[in-house]
Amino acid sequence: MSVANTRLDGMADHIVIRTSHPWLVRNAEAIAQTIAFLQEGKFSTNRQVD
Repeated sequence: MSVANTRLDGMADHIVIRTSHPWLVRNAEAIAQTIAFLQEGKFSTNRQVD
C-alpha cells in the first residue's frame, strides 16, 4: 500500500512507521505513538529512530 493511500480527508494526524503490517502490534514506536495519539489527539514529535 502506498503512503498516499493511508491518508483520509479530515484526519487529525498522520505518521509513517517503517515496519510491516503484521509487526505493528509489537513495534515499540507504533505502541508509543498509539499511546501518544490516544492521550493527546496527535502523534509525538519525539520519534524513535531505528
